[in-house]
Amino acid sequence: MKIYIVDDDISFGVELEMKIKQIGYELCGISNSFEHACIAIPNLKPDIILCDIRLDKNKSGVDLAKHLQSLHIPMIFITAYSDESTYNEIKEFCSSFKYLVKPFDKLSLKSILDDLHAETIQLYSNNYLRGEYLYIKKNNLFERITLSDILYLNSEGNYTTLILPQSKFIIKYSLSKLLKIDKFYLFLRIHRNYAVNKHKIKSVNFSNRVLSIGTKELPFGRTYTKNIRSLMDMPFSGS
Repeated sequence: MKIYIVDDDISFGVELEMKIKQIGYELCGISNSFEHACIAIPNLKPDIILCDIRLDKNKSGVDLAKHLQSLHIPMIFITAYSDESTYNEIKEFCSSFKYLVKPFDKLSLKSILDDLHAETIQLYSNNYLRGEYLYIKKNNLFERITLSDILYLNSEGNYTTLILPQSKFIIKYSLSKLLKIDKFYLFLRIHRNYAVNKHKIKSVNFSNRVLSIGTKELPFGRTYTKNIRSLMDMPFSGS
């Protein structure tokens, strides 16, 4: 996992660089100015950005996060000011973020980096699963998909199509492998080729073995009937 540092205090940046190397992570770059970071980060594409809240030229870490938001790179905000207003400034822009108050030791930093590393799963090439979001690379930008917005998954060999209400995305990752990932707990397999969002099922026809989700009717296999009945809280048996 590649780390990039942005801090206008050069001496602290050097100290932070040493800590990163001591805990076994890779440093891919360091900036002491907002402008340099804006240019370097899109080219280097780090996995994590460690950024001071107060930067040069009256810019802030939040300003940098806004500038880079299309890249969807997680940021750990660092500050010497442990006041509520600073915390709220970050929270207003970032609903989910990491926050470190100076001074901190290398193990405090390691615990946050380890958590972020564990939360991120690479799904072939430049597609990433992080928290409740799937980031799919399209051209030079990442499209962020909320997992709970996906209606169903359609598998074709080693490829899976993610169907959303207004769009669809194809990733090179088999349905079986996706469903083994804990973060896909929302999805129930109903067929060799289909898995559906448990909360998006509108109706089930057990006689014809089809269920409706969105505007689509999907077939389900006989072997999956029991699981569907259990999900729909239908203890009785039938056709």
